[in-house]
Amino acid sequence: MAQGDKTQAAAVQEAVLAACAPGRSVAVLIEGAPGLGKTALLEKVAHQAAVTGTVLTAAAGERQRPFGMLARLLAGSSEPDLSGLLTTDDRSATDIGAALCSQLRDLGRRGSVTVCVDDVHHCDVQSLQALQYVLRTAQPAPVTVVAATATFGDRWRALLPADTLRSPQVHRMRLALLAPAETERFVTAHATATGRIPPRAAARLHRLSGGNPLLLQALLAEDALTCHPVPEGPFVQGVARLLRHSGPAARATAHTLAVLGGHPLDPPLLAELIDGGAPVVVGALDALRSCGLLDGLGRREPAVLAGVLADCEAPELTRLRLRVAHALHTAKAPATAVAAPLLALIADGARPAADAADQALLVQTARDLAAAAATLRTQGRTDQADSLERAARQLHVQVDDLESSEAL
Repeated sequence: MAQGDKTQAAAVQEAVLAACAPGRSVAVLIEGAPGLGKTALLEKVAHQAAVTGTVLTAAAGERQRPFGMLARLLAGSSEPDLSGLLTTDDRSATDIGAALCSQLRDLGRRGSVTVCVDDVHHCDVQSLQALQYVLRTAQPAPVTVVAATATFGDRWRALLPADTLRSPQVHRMRLALLAPAETERFVTAHATATGRIPPRAAARLHRLSGGNPLLLQALLAEDALTCHPVPEGPFVQGVARLLRHSGPAARATAHTLAVLGGHPLDPPLLAELIDGGAPVVVGALDALRSCGLLDGLGRREPAVLAGVLADCEAPELTRLRLRVAHALHTAKAPATAVAAPLLALIADGARPAADAADQALLVQTARDLAAAAATLRTQGRTDQADSLERAARQLHVQVDDLESSEAL
Protein backbone atom coordinates (compact mmCIF):
# COMPACT_ATOMS: atom_id res chain seq x y z
CA MET A 1 0.00 0.00 0.00
CA ALA A 2 2.96 2.30 0.56
CA GLN A 3 3.99 4.46 -2.35
CA GLY A 4 7.07 6.64 -2.62
CA ASP A 5 8.05 7.97 0.79
CA LYS A 6 4.62 7.23 2.28
CA THR A 7 4.72 4.46 4.88
CA GLN A 8 2.16 1.70 4.89
CA ALA A 9 0.80 3.02 8.19
CA ALA A 10 0.43 6.52 6.76
CA ALA A 11 -1.38 5.15 3.72
CA VAL A 12 -3.80 3.19 5.93
CA GLN A 13 -4.38 6.27 8.11
CA GLU A 14 -5.14 8.38 5.04
CA ALA A 15 -7.57 5.75 3.71
CA VAL A 16 -9.33 5.38 7.06
CA LEU A 17 -9.76 9.13 7.57
CA ALA A 18 -11.06 9.48 4.01
CA ALA A 19 -13.55 6.64 4.51
CA CYS A 20 -14.75 8.28 7.74
CA ALA A 21 -15.32 11.70 6.20
CA PRO A 22 -18.26 13.53 7.83
CA GLY A 23 -21.67 12.85 6.31
CA ARG A 24 -20.99 9.28 5.22
CA SER A 25 -22.62 6.10 6.51
CA VAL A 26 -19.92 3.44 6.60
CA ALA A 27 -18.24 0.80 8.73
CA VAL A 28 -14.45 0.55 8.98
CA LEU A 29 -12.58 -2.40 10.47
CA ILE A 30 -8.94 -1.68 11.40
CA GLU A 31 -6.92 -4.86 11.95
CA GLY A 32 -3.42 -5.11 13.31
CA ALA A 33 -1.18 -6.72 15.87
CA PRO A 34 -0.50 -4.97 19.19
CA GLY A 35 1.86 -2.01 18.98
CA LEU A 36 1.10 -1.06 15.36
CA GLY A 37 -1.00 2.03 16.13
CA LYS A 38 -4.66 0.96 16.03
CA THR A 39 -5.62 2.96 19.12
CA ALA A 40 -3.77 6.07 17.90
CA LEU A 41 -5.57 5.82 14.56
CA LEU A 42 -8.96 5.53 16.29
CA GLU A 43 -8.13 8.66 18.28
CA LYS A 44 -7.41 10.55 15.06
CA VAL A 45 -10.71 9.38 13.59
CA ALA A 46 -12.54 10.56 16.72
CA HIS A 47 -10.75 13.92 16.63
CA GLN A 48 -11.68 14.45 12.96
CA ALA A 49 -15.30 13.46 13.57
CA ALA A 50 -15.74 15.66 16.65
CA VAL A 51 -15.37 18.79 14.51
CA THR A 52 -18.70 18.24 12.76
CA GLY A 53 -20.73 15.86 14.90
CA THR A 54 -21.17 13.44 17.78
CA VAL A 55 -18.51 10.92 18.74
CA LEU A 56 -18.98 7.88 20.96
CA THR A 57 -15.85 5.99 22.01
CA ALA A 58 -15.13 2.92 24.11
CA ALA A 59 -12.55 0.21 24.58
CA ALA A 60 -13.84 -3.31 25.07
CA GLY A 61 -13.29 -5.04 28.40
CA GLU A 62 -14.55 -8.30 29.85
CA ARG A 63 -16.08 -10.26 27.01
CA GLN A 64 -18.27 -12.27 29.41
CA ARG A 65 -20.29 -9.24 30.58
CA PRO A 66 -23.36 -8.81 28.33
CA PHE A 67 -23.56 -5.31 26.83
CA GLY A 68 -20.45 -4.30 28.81
CA MET A 69 -18.81 -2.51 25.89
CA LEU A 70 -22.05 -0.78 24.95
CA ALA A 71 -22.47 0.41 28.54
CA ARG A 72 -19.02 2.04 28.39
CA LEU A 73 -19.80 3.52 25.00
CA LEU A 74 -23.01 5.15 26.22
CA ALA A 75 -21.73 6.16 29.66
CA GLY A 76 -19.50 8.81 28.14
CA SER A 77 -22.33 10.40 26.17
CA SER A 78 -23.91 13.69 27.19
CA GLU A 79 -27.17 12.62 25.50
CA PRO A 80 -29.61 11.50 28.26
CA ASP A 81 -31.57 9.24 25.92
CA LEU A 82 -28.42 7.32 25.05
CA SER A 83 -27.16 6.92 28.61
CA GLY A 84 -30.52 5.41 29.65
CA LEU A 85 -30.74 2.79 26.91
CA LEU A 86 -29.45 -0.07 29.06
CA THR A 87 -31.46 0.62 32.23
CA THR A 88 -34.08 -2.02 31.34
CA ASP A 89 -33.12 -5.64 32.00
CA ASP A 90 -33.74 -8.69 29.80
CA ARG A 91 -33.66 -6.88 26.45
CA SER A 92 -32.22 -8.68 23.44
CA ALA A 93 -29.38 -7.44 21.29
CA THR A 94 -31.91 -6.71 18.55
CA ASP A 95 -34.09 -4.63 20.89
CA ILE A 96 -31.10 -2.69 22.18
CA GLY A 97 -29.78 -2.27 18.65
CA ALA A 98 -33.14 -0.92 17.43
CA ALA A 99 -33.36 1.57 20.30
CA LEU A 100 -29.76 2.66 19.76
CA CYS A 101 -30.27 3.03 16.02
CA SER A 102 -33.30 5.23 16.58
CA GLN A 103 -31.35 7.54 18.87
CA LEU A 104 -28.36 7.68 16.52
CA ARG A 105 -30.66 8.58 13.60
CA ASP A 106 -32.04 11.46 15.65
CA LEU A 107 -28.51 12.63 16.40
CA GLY A 108 -27.69 12.28 12.71
CA ARG A 109 -30.22 15.00 11.87
CA ARG A 110 -27.98 17.47 13.71
CA GLY A 111 -24.67 16.25 12.25
CA SER A 112 -22.58 13.17 11.62
CA VAL A 113 -22.36 10.40 14.24
CA THR A 114 -19.18 8.36 14.69
CA VAL A 115 -18.90 5.30 16.93
CA CYS A 116 -15.32 4.19 17.72
CA VAL A 117 -14.71 0.83 19.42
CA ASP A 118 -11.23 -0.34 20.37
CA ASP A 119 -10.09 -3.88 21.24
CA VAL A 120 -13.05 -5.59 19.58
CA HIS A 121 -11.33 -8.95 20.19
CA HIS A 122 -12.14 -8.43 23.89
CA CYS A 123 -15.72 -7.31 23.27
CA ASP A 124 -18.88 -9.08 24.42
CA VAL A 125 -20.97 -10.57 21.62
CA GLN A 126 -24.20 -8.83 22.67
CA SER A 127 -22.73 -5.34 22.20
CA LEU A 128 -21.37 -6.27 18.76
CA GLN A 129 -24.73 -7.73 17.71
CA ALA A 130 -26.47 -4.51 18.74
CA LEU A 131 -24.00 -2.46 16.70
CA GLN A 132 -24.48 -4.86 13.80
CA TYR A 133 -28.19 -3.99 13.86
CA VAL A 134 -27.23 -0.31 13.68
CA LEU A 135 -25.02 -0.94 10.66
CA ARG A 136 -27.80 -2.76 8.85
CA THR A 137 -30.54 -0.22 9.48
CA ALA A 138 -29.06 3.24 10.12
CA GLN A 139 -28.79 4.31 6.48
CA PRO A 140 -29.23 6.89 5.11
CA ALA A 141 -28.41 8.60 8.42
CA PRO A 142 -24.73 9.69 8.60
CA VAL A 143 -23.68 7.06 11.15
CA THR A 144 -20.16 5.64 10.95
CA VAL A 145 -18.86 2.72 13.03
CA VAL A 146 -15.08 2.31 13.29
CA ALA A 147 -13.75 -0.80 15.06
CA ALA A 148 -10.18 -1.83 15.81
CA THR A 149 -9.23 -5.44 16.45
CA ALA A 150 -6.16 -7.60 16.88
CA THR A 151 -5.28 -10.01 14.11
CA PHE A 152 -5.84 -13.10 16.28
CA GLY A 153 -9.38 -14.41 16.77
CA ASP A 154 -12.55 -13.60 14.89
CA ARG A 155 -14.76 -11.93 17.52
CA TRP A 156 -15.22 -9.03 15.07
CA ARG A 157 -17.40 -11.28 12.88
CA ALA A 158 -20.23 -10.74 15.36
CA LEU A 159 -20.14 -7.12 14.17
CA LEU A 160 -19.36 -7.75 10.51
CA PRO A 161 -20.59 -11.17 9.34
CA ALA A 162 -19.82 -12.29 5.80
CA ASP A 163 -22.87 -10.72 4.16
CA THR A 164 -22.25 -7.36 5.83
CA LEU A 165 -18.54 -7.49 5.03
CA ARG A 166 -19.34 -7.67 1.31
CA SER A 167 -21.21 -4.35 1.40
CA PRO A 168 -19.54 -1.44 -0.46
CA GLN A 169 -20.17 0.59 2.72
CA VAL A 170 -17.75 -1.61 4.67
CA HIS A 171 -14.00 -0.97 4.53
CA ARG A 172 -11.44 -3.40 5.93
CA MET A 173 -7.95 -2.00 6.56
CA ARG A 174 -4.89 -3.75 7.98
CA LEU A 175 -1.86 -2.24 9.67
CA ALA A 176 1.42 -4.07 9.17
CA LEU A 177 4.92 -4.12 10.62
CA LEU A 178 7.39 -1.54 9.34
CA ALA A 179 9.52 -2.66 6.42
CA PRO A 180 13.31 -2.20 6.81
CA ALA A 181 13.22 0.94 4.65
CA GLU A 182 10.41 2.39 6.78
CA THR A 183 12.36 1.68 9.95
CA GLU A 184 15.37 3.43 8.44
CA ARG A 185 13.29 6.53 7.65
CA PHE A 186 11.85 6.45 11.17
CA VAL A 187 15.33 6.19 12.71
CA THR A 188 16.76 8.86 10.40
CA ALA A 189 14.06 11.28 11.48
CA HIS A 190 14.87 10.54 15.11
CA ALA A 191 18.61 10.98 14.44
CA THR A 192 17.97 14.34 12.82
CA ALA A 193 16.16 15.50 15.93
CA THR A 194 18.57 14.06 18.51
CA GLY A 195 21.88 13.38 16.76
CA ARG A 196 22.28 10.20 18.82
CA ILE A 197 21.98 7.42 16.24
CA PRO A 198 25.23 5.82 15.05
CA PRO A 199 25.76 4.64 11.45
CA ARG A 200 24.07 1.36 10.54
CA ALA A 201 22.00 1.41 13.74
CA ALA A 202 18.75 1.21 11.76
CA ALA A 203 19.37 -2.38 10.64
CA ARG A 204 20.08 -3.52 14.21
CA LEU A 205 17.07 -1.62 15.56
CA HIS A 206 14.87 -3.23 12.93
CA ARG A 207 16.06 -6.72 13.85
CA LEU A 208 15.43 -6.11 17.54
CA SER A 209 12.02 -4.47 17.09
CA GLY A 210 10.84 -6.76 14.31
CA GLY A 211 9.40 -3.64 12.67
CA ASN A 212 6.94 -3.05 15.52
CA PRO A 213 6.66 0.73 16.08
CA LEU A 214 6.04 0.34 19.82
CA LEU A 215 9.26 -1.62 20.29
CA LEU A 216 11.20 0.66 17.96
CA GLN A 217 10.14 3.72 19.93
CA ALA A 218 11.10 1.94 23.16
CA LEU A 219 14.57 1.23 21.78
CA LEU A 220 15.04 4.81 20.63
CA ALA A 221 13.90 6.13 24.00
CA GLU A 222 16.12 3.73 25.91
CA ASP A 223 19.52 3.20 24.36
CA ALA A 224 19.70 3.79 20.64
CA LEU A 225 23.47 4.21 20.80
CA THR A 226 24.25 0.67 21.92
CA CYS A 227 21.03 -1.16 21.00
CA HIS A 228 21.38 -3.16 24.24
CA PRO A 229 18.12 -2.84 26.21
CA VAL A 230 18.44 -2.92 29.98
CA PRO A 231 16.48 -5.21 32.35
CA GLU A 232 13.06 -3.78 33.20
CA GLY A 233 13.63 -0.97 30.70
CA PRO A 234 11.16 0.33 28.10
CA PHE A 235 11.99 -2.39 25.57
CA VAL A 236 11.50 -5.27 28.00
CA GLN A 237 8.27 -3.67 29.21
CA GLY A 238 7.18 -3.23 25.60
CA VAL A 239 7.73 -6.92 24.86
CA ALA A 240 5.63 -7.86 27.90
CA ARG A 241 2.89 -5.48 26.77
CA LEU A 242 2.79 -7.03 23.30
CA LEU A 243 2.50 -10.51 24.81
CA ARG A 244 -0.34 -9.50 27.13
CA HIS A 245 -2.25 -8.10 24.16
CA SER A 246 -1.53 -10.97 21.76
CA GLY A 247 -3.75 -13.53 23.47
CA PRO A 248 -3.07 -16.30 26.01
CA ALA A 249 -1.98 -18.85 23.39
CA ALA A 250 0.63 -16.52 21.87
CA ARG A 251 1.86 -15.57 25.33
CA ALA A 252 2.25 -19.22 26.39
CA THR A 253 3.96 -20.08 23.11
CA ALA A 254 6.43 -17.20 23.46
CA HIS A 255 7.30 -18.30 27.00
CA THR A 256 7.85 -21.85 25.76
CA LEU A 257 10.03 -20.76 22.83
CA ALA A 258 12.17 -18.67 25.17
CA VAL A 259 12.64 -21.62 27.53
CA LEU A 260 13.51 -23.97 24.66
CA GLY A 261 16.70 -21.98 24.23
CA GLY A 262 18.82 -22.89 21.23
CA HIS A 263 16.64 -25.86 20.30
CA PRO A 264 15.27 -25.39 16.75
CA LEU A 265 11.68 -24.23 16.42
CA ASP A 266 9.77 -27.53 16.38
CA PRO A 267 5.97 -27.20 15.84
CA PRO A 268 5.20 -30.83 16.86
CA LEU A 269 7.12 -30.34 20.12
CA LEU A 270 5.31 -27.04 20.73
CA ALA A 271 2.00 -28.80 20.10
CA GLU A 272 2.80 -31.18 22.96
CA LEU A 273 3.65 -28.32 25.31
CA ILE A 274 0.81 -25.90 24.49
CA ASP A 275 -2.79 -26.56 25.52
CA GLY A 276 -4.93 -27.05 22.42
CA GLY A 277 -2.23 -28.70 20.32
CA ALA A 278 -1.25 -27.94 16.75
CA PRO A 279 -4.20 -25.69 15.71
CA VAL A 280 -3.58 -23.39 18.68
CA VAL A 281 0.17 -23.33 18.05
CA VAL A 282 -0.33 -22.34 14.40
CA GLY A 283 -2.48 -19.37 15.43
CA ALA A 284 -0.09 -18.43 18.24
CA LEU A 285 2.94 -18.42 15.94
CA ASP A 286 1.04 -16.25 13.47
CA ALA A 287 0.16 -13.79 16.26
CA LEU A 288 3.81 -13.61 17.37
CA ARG A 289 4.93 -13.14 13.76
CA SER A 290 2.36 -10.36 13.26
CA CYS A 291 3.63 -8.33 16.20
CA GLY A 292 7.29 -8.77 15.26
CA LEU A 293 8.41 -11.05 18.10
CA LEU A 294 8.76 -14.40 16.34
CA ASP A 295 11.90 -13.56 14.37
CA GLY A 296 13.64 -12.28 17.49
CA LEU A 297 12.71 -15.44 19.37
CA GLY A 298 13.90 -17.58 16.47
CA ARG A 299 17.25 -15.78 16.30
CA ARG A 300 17.64 -16.02 20.09
CA GLU A 301 18.01 -12.24 20.43
CA PRO A 302 19.02 -11.82 24.11
CA ALA A 303 16.92 -8.68 24.58
CA VAL A 304 13.79 -10.34 23.15
CA LEU A 305 14.34 -13.47 25.25
CA ALA A 306 14.82 -11.35 28.37
CA GLY A 307 11.59 -9.49 27.70
CA VAL A 308 9.63 -12.68 27.13
CA LEU A 309 11.03 -14.44 30.21
CA ALA A 310 10.42 -11.35 32.35
CA ASP A 311 6.74 -11.64 31.43
CA CYS A 312 6.56 -15.15 32.97
CA GLU A 313 5.96 -15.38 36.74
CA ALA A 314 8.71 -17.25 38.63
CA PRO A 315 6.61 -20.27 39.76
CA GLU A 316 5.20 -20.72 36.26
CA LEU A 317 8.67 -20.35 34.74
CA THR A 318 9.99 -23.12 37.02
CA ARG A 319 7.15 -25.45 36.01
CA LEU A 320 7.61 -24.60 32.33
CA ARG A 321 11.34 -25.30 32.40
CA LEU A 322 10.73 -28.72 33.91
CA ARG A 323 8.00 -29.50 31.37
CA VAL A 324 10.24 -28.46 28.49
CA ALA A 325 13.14 -30.55 29.80
CA HIS A 326 10.91 -33.63 30.12
CA ALA A 327 9.52 -33.06 26.60
CA LEU A 328 12.99 -32.69 25.11
CA HIS A 329 14.17 -35.83 26.88
CA THR A 330 11.15 -37.77 25.57
CA ALA A 331 11.87 -36.45 22.06
CA LYS A 332 15.45 -37.79 22.40
CA ALA A 333 16.96 -34.33 22.05
CA PRO A 334 20.71 -33.96 22.75
CA ALA A 335 21.68 -33.91 26.42
CA THR A 336 22.79 -30.30 26.12
CA ALA A 337 19.31 -29.28 24.95
CA VAL A 338 17.64 -31.17 27.82
CA ALA A 339 20.07 -29.67 30.32
CA ALA A 340 19.61 -26.04 29.18
CA PRO A 341 16.25 -25.38 30.93
CA LEU A 342 17.38 -27.35 33.99
CA LEU A 343 20.58 -25.32 34.31
CA ALA A 344 18.63 -22.08 33.79
CA LEU A 345 16.31 -23.14 36.59
CA ILE A 346 19.29 -23.73 38.89
CA ALA A 347 20.92 -20.44 37.86
CA ASP A 348 17.75 -18.59 38.90
CA GLY A 349 17.93 -20.17 42.33
CA ALA A 350 14.71 -22.10 41.79
CA ARG A 351 14.24 -25.64 43.09
CA PRO A 352 12.06 -28.27 41.44
CA ALA A 353 9.70 -30.15 43.71
CA ALA A 354 11.14 -33.34 45.18
CA ASP A 355 9.32 -35.32 42.53
CA ALA A 356 10.63 -38.76 41.53
CA ALA A 357 10.24 -38.05 37.80
CA ASP A 358 12.11 -34.74 38.09
CA GLN A 359 14.91 -36.33 40.10
CA ALA A 360 15.20 -39.16 37.57
CA LEU A 361 15.43 -36.61 34.77
CA LEU A 362 18.18 -34.67 36.58
CA VAL A 363 20.17 -37.87 37.19
CA GLN A 364 19.80 -39.14 33.64
CA THR A 365 20.66 -35.79 32.09
CA ALA A 366 23.78 -35.54 34.27
CA ARG A 367 24.85 -39.00 33.12
CA ASP A 368 24.20 -38.12 29.49
CA LEU A 369 26.26 -34.93 29.82
CA ALA A 370 29.11 -36.88 31.41
CA ALA A 371 29.02 -39.44 28.59
CA ALA A 372 29.03 -36.67 25.99
CA ALA A 373 31.96 -35.03 27.78
CA ALA A 374 33.91 -38.30 27.70
CA THR A 375 33.35 -38.57 23.96
CA LEU A 376 34.53 -35.01 23.41
CA ARG A 377 37.62 -35.63 25.49
CA THR A 378 38.63 -38.60 23.29
CA GLN A 379 38.36 -36.23 20.32
CA GLY A 380 40.69 -33.74 21.95
CA ARG A 381 37.95 -31.16 22.50
CA THR A 382 38.96 -30.51 26.09
CA ASP A 383 37.31 -27.14 26.66
CA GLN A 384 33.90 -28.40 25.55
CA ALA A 385 34.34 -31.55 27.63
CA ASP A 386 35.17 -29.48 30.72
CA SER A 387 32.05 -27.37 30.16
CA LEU A 388 29.76 -30.41 29.98
CA GLU A 389 31.35 -31.95 33.05
CA ARG A 390 30.73 -28.74 35.02
CA ALA A 391 27.09 -28.82 33.92
CA ALA A 392 26.78 -32.46 34.94
CA ARG A 393 28.16 -31.65 38.39
CA GLN A 394 25.63 -28.84 38.80
CA LEU A 395 22.78 -31.26 38.11
CA HIS A 396 24.24 -33.83 40.53
CA VAL A 397 24.44 -31.16 43.26
CA GLN A 398 20.77 -30.32 42.66
CA VAL A 399 19.84 -34.00 43.03
CA ASP A 400 21.85 -34.26 46.26
CA ASP A 401 20.09 -31.18 47.64
CA LEU A 402 16.68 -32.64 46.84
CA GLU A 403 17.57 -35.95 48.47
CA SER A 404 18.83 -34.14 51.57
CA SER A 405 15.59 -32.16 51.77
CA GLU A 406 13.59 -35.39 51.57
CA ALA A 407 15.67 -36.93 54.39
CA LEU A 408 14.90 -33.95 56.61
